[in-house]
Amino acid sequence: MTSLQTLCYVRVDHNEDDDVVKLFREIRKLEQLRSLGLNDLGVGLGIALCSAINELQNLEKLHIQSYLDFHFKDLTLISYLPICCGSLGYLTHDSLKSLQNISHLLFLYIGIEGYKDESMYFQHRGFQQLKELYLYDLRYLNFIIIDKRALRSLETLKLSRIYNLNIMAPDIQHLEKLQVLDVDNLPDEFEECIASNGGLEHPSIQHVPLVRIITTYKGRTHIIHH
Repeated sequence: MTSLQTLCYVRVDHNEDDDVVKLFREIRKLEQLRSLGLNDLGVGLGIALCSAINELQNLEKLHIQSYLDFHFKDLTLISYLPICCGSLGYLTHDSLKSLQNISHLLFLYIGIEGYKDESMYFQHRGFQQLKELYLYDLRYLNFIIIDKRALRSLETLKLSRIYNLNIMAPDIQHLEKLQVLDVDNLPDEFEECIASNGGLEHPSIQHVPLVRIITTYKGRTHIIHH
């Protein structure tokens, strides 16, 4: 078992504290582990999780899914994390701020109502190594704000089913290394403003080589190459 490289879809029963402690103790022994997936993380498990992760020096992917009140501010205790991807549940502005300082974070997926504030703010010099950002099905989210020197390495941005999202195209121009922008089932106003045929904010995305605009209910996909 100590040579195991992939361990996914592990359900963490937050009602069985002793079992959770044993689980994290065993995970720490998996020195060759490269991919770890944990579901249903709950209150008070952040420190124990980070302690275990710090022992996994070969870890490349971390999938974390939580529909409970898991305190992601504890993720700042992780000292080594090459790639972190997961459906992060119940994130807020403050917990996202903590994540921005994880220096080796390359991939981040926040989905299925995983963010509970109306605005998402990517601060100056935040997420410096992040390559891919996926935001999916965030019904509370209205605004995304990107500072000029935030997300400096971002290459792929996918926005899907964020039905209340206001126009944020001017901030996309700050993402100088962006190669792919996927816009999937966003408000009509958002899609119209970045359209290549006269969209008012289209100049803000002209530096992006590939833009895909998908509207499922209309059966329409529009691909823009720059």
